[in-house]
Amino acid sequence: MKKHLVRSLLCVVSLCMSPFVSGVRAASCAETLLTPSGTTTLLGCGYGESSGIIRAADTGLPLPNVLVTQAGYSYRTTYTDVNGRYAFQYQTANGPTSVSTEVAQTGRYVGAITNLFSVVSGTVSTMNFTLTVGAVITGIVHATDVVSPLQNVSVELLSTTAPAYTPGSVQFASTDVNGYYQFQGIAPGGYKLYFDPTLGNTFVITLNKYMPTWYGGAGDAASGAVISVTTPTTITANMLLSPGATIEGDVLAADTGAGLTTYSASAYSVDKPDVRATAVRYYGTSSYAIQGLRPGAYRLAVTPGGTGTDSQDYIGQYYNNQVSSTLGDLITITQVTQTVGITVSLQRGGVITGMVRDANTLQPVTGGVVAVDNGVIVNRFNRQTSTDATGVYTITGLPTDHYHASITFYPGGPMYNSQVYNGHDEISSTVVGNWVNVTAPLTVTNVNFGLHRYFTGTVTGRVTDLLGQGIMYASVQLNRTDSTSGYGRVYAYTDVSGYYTTTTQATDYFVEFTRNTTSMCGGCYNDQFYGQSSLSAHTAVHVAPGSVVSNISAAFACGIAPPRYSVYVPLVAR
Repeated sequence: MKKHLVRSLLCVVSLCMSPFVSGVRAASCAETLLTPSGTTTLLGCGYGESSGIIRAADTGLPLPNVLVTQAGYSYRTTYTDVNGRYAFQYQTANGPTSVSTEVAQTGRYVGAITNLFSVVSGTVSTMNFTLTVGAVITGIVHATDVVSPLQNVSVELLSTTAPAYTPGSVQFASTDVNGYYQFQGIAPGGYKLYFDPTLGNTFVITLNKYMPTWYGGAGDAASGAVISVTTPTTITANMLLSPGATIEGDVLAADTGAGLTTYSASAYSVDKPDVRATAVRYYGTSSYAIQGLRPGAYRLAVTPGGTGTDSQDYIGQYYNNQVSSTLGDLITITQVTQTVGITVSLQRGGVITGMVRDANTLQPVTGGVVAVDNGVIVNRFNRQTSTDATGVYTITGLPTDHYHASITFYPGGPMYNSQVYNGHDEISSTVVGNWVNVTAPLTVTNVNFGLHRYFTGTVTGRVTDLLGQGIMYASVQLNRTDSTSGYGRVYAYTDVSGYYTTTTQATDYFVEFTRNTTSMCGGCYNDQFYGQSSLSAHTAVHVAPGSVVSNISAAFACGIAPPRYSVYVPLVAR
């Protein structure tokens, strides 16, 4: 203990003798720092701080509970204390850490953001903020067909002039029982308001009938009126919402004529991609209604429910019987008073079924998830299911097409390699299964899987700095040597003393040690592979069934990483 303390104090001396950096003050050798929690901490070797006080420009008083974010290699958030103070600590022995600070818009005060700056070892980067009072935009939302104001209308404020992610450039509100909404802390610039009565109210019929509208009456963002804010004044922006057109009807099974009750239905605008409306389904019946539509051209999409629903055997479609959005029939709305009736008949789909067995014992295997896809990365109608108690799976509702089938096991399930049909263990992205051709509504049988059980071993080790101090929250990745795609990768994280233990499949691995960006380190250590000082070379680690492979460790190239909270012992000349 005494040896470590002397070593830490000597390191502090060397850092404290470094020159001042512009905008940064060096920590005095006899200095203690007060964190937002009031705990005294030693600013030691390889340790830097970014902190400051946030005040109100109009009162000069500190602002408590203000959200502060620092982003760079890592991303962290905190709140100011009762004295308006915030602080972030970084381990920076491997060099300065570059970060920017963002202060969120709070109450009537405008937020702020800085450019990137450096946090240097043994120094405190002071970034104080004085938040100015911003403008207020407020109003009441009414409807054209009723007297009472509209409650629970979602209102979104978007800046047209501020750079993306500027604090306060996007804000959300909702109307109260009096139809009232308010935004505060608005910086000078241009803004648009979007009123959406359906957001969060999908099944409230009285709100769904109103058209989502941009301030000024436009149906799309480009045509919305811009509100100009030049001074910290109050701007009133009342809004009238009008009922729109309706697409309504029933969803039926084409082969039986029976009504289906478990599905979703949405209308997509063809010429305005940002305009979308979702159906209200009347529970217990096959009826749907999509309201609040503006004049224009739409396509209607109906997606069946999942396993166990009355629509699971049917094919989703873009009306009329198309699986491609570009081929669906156009539904034209010419006026807001229009109601278009459309009955959607879902066709019965094809089926893929098979048995999942252990390749050696031929016993059924349960707990795997079988999925099929047609090679399209995003497809509304791809399906998956689980094996039952006898190892049988059945996937229904498939359009005519060819499909890849695969089975996957998740942590806690049976210890089998995931596999693609036919018989290939899925250990890299280059392993591709055979196509399964489906013609709806026919059934393809015997798409079977013979799974190979794997066995496990244990890997343990420790991650430290060069002085032997454990580094917590370091990421340990075990990458299979026979995989080029990350398949089978196992993650572990070090504890507060730098130790880790993980159980993994018995095979060969390259072990990669990585700084964890959510920890205090903030990107100060060099990533490296086991047995190497960098990522430029690999040393394989063999894990045999039932074995414990110990001391798979790493020493990061970093100086002393002192505890976050330390008792300060002043240096005294003797």
